[in-house]
Amino acid sequence: MEEQRNNKAIITILVIIVLSVIGLCAWGILNERASHNKETDTEQQTPEAKIIEYRGEDGRTALEILRDKYAVETTEFPGFGEFVTSIDGKSDDETHFWAFYINGEMAMEGASTYVTNSDETIRWQLDEISNDF
Repeated sequence: MEEQRNNKAIITILVIIVLSVIGLCAWGILNERASHNKETDTEQQTPEAKIIEYRGEDGRTALEILRDKYAVETTEFPGFGEFVTSIDGKSDDETHFWAFYINGEMAMEGASTYVTNSDETIRWQLDEISNDF
């Protein structure tokens, strides 16, 4: 009788240990998934930084030079020209757009019509779309 109680106690302790280990493993897996999902969400919401710079060339547009150096996709906007939507496979998204800068200042003209000079630095980067109008 005493031996049966000891066996039941040992079995009970073993079951508790096994369930604890299973619980800890499950908690670890769920925690890892939650952490991975946070990283994935961040990656989807914030595109990796991508900045492209090159020197202007006398008499050539910013878009012509960009196309010579990179794979470029654009969308045509009547009256405004071409709008760059992807450079080397890195696309804009709902919250970012490809902006271009001339000597550190945001361009006030479209890349398809802006004629560069050899003393200018042209920079493209994904900027966040602002709702400030």
